[in-house]
Amino acid sequence: MKLTKQLAIAMVSAGVFGGVLTGVQGTSASAKATAKVLQVKTIKTANYKAVKGAKGYLYSTAKLTKKVHNVKNYANTKFSVSKEAVVRKTNGNKAVYYYVKSAKASGWLWHGYLNKVTPKAASDAKISVLEQQIAELAQRLSVLQSQPTASTPVAPVTSSADVTKLQAQIDSLQGQLSAVKGSAGTGNTSATEINKSGDSDTTEPDDNSGDSTTATAKDPFSGTATEYYIGTPFNIYLYSDEQAKTYPTMIANDNTTADGALKTLKVYSSPDRVTTNNAQNVFWDRTDGGVNQYGTIPVSYDGQKGYIASSYMTVVPANTDFYELGNKPDIAGVGNVAPTEVTFPNPLVDRATWTQYSKSAEYGNTIKWYYHADTKTWSQTY
Repeated sequence: MKLTKQLAIAMVSAGVFGGVLTGVQGTSASAKATAKVLQVKTIKTANYKAVKGAKGYLYSTAKLTKKVHNVKNYANTKFSVSKEAVVRKTNGNKAVYYYVKSAKASGWLWHGYLNKVTPKAASDAKISVLEQQIAELAQRLSVLQSQPTASTPVAPVTSSADVTKLQAQIDSLQGQLSAVKGSAGTGNTSATEINKSGDSDTTEPDDNSGDSTTATAKDPFSGTATEYYIGTPFNIYLYSDEQAKTYPTMIANDNTTADGALKTLKVYSSPDRVTTNNAQNVFWDRTDGGVNQYGTIPVSYDGQKGYIASSYMTVVPANTDFYELGNKPDIAGVGNVAPTEVTFPNPLVDRATWTQYSKSAEYGNTIKWYYHADTKTWSQTY
């Protein structure tokens, strides 16, 4: 009888404690909380780009359980957005996520890491026309300056008046270009400026683990500057602000013949340009990387840091071999090397030109080369 009672007590005890243990284990297994999706809706498709300095992640679902991409690796990628989700994160805050998609990556990304890209077809077209006109005039000016003038011992081919007139046309177009870029604005709308109902997570990142890191703008003058050739020749103005609204300092004044003429500038960004086979346009324009929303780039001049219009610069580096082949029989190309170091896949006509950017150039920063079709040789005179 006593044994039976003890056995019963043992069984009851085992059942009680076993139930307690089972309950504890069950609670532990389901403790890993996930974000709760409160709403998902389709929105009008629009294009976005990641903000500078974004350090968040793209998630496979709106529950934010699996990171699939780091947004910092897609700084220049244009994403298409067509879905929006309101999510309650594990920290209790609500946040708005967009489903972003590109040829390279897709996933759910916190809206605060995105800038909306709005179309500016009209201003873009005008900018393209002005930049092309400036490039063509600069090419003509470079040719004129490489020819003998009235100050040289040989018979003059051109006059200083020709150069002055052409330079005035370039300056006028540069002024128009700056005005168009300024009036066009950014074309981008920050997603953080858009009022999103229910989004209480405006300063937290999208990291569901509670990481307090936020997306902050990168110092435009951080890192190592790279030396690039300026366009020849321009009045170049250095501004203290990226919007070019302050009173500037003139750092180049068409001074192309003096020994101290400005030939290059150190730039704190990179054009990231893929060769275009368009040797007439090596100017650093808005389609190249490294240009901010105001059409300016950060540079250093004589120890002073500031901003200049990107169109004053070329994408030709000063210390790394670079060239682009021309797309016409009479325009061989441009680069910082001599044409004798380049192989031309297409035939060239007599007097085809090659423009070489060089610090040792006597006039400005370019040397003009001419092709002799009969002997298949190059010379700096014809």
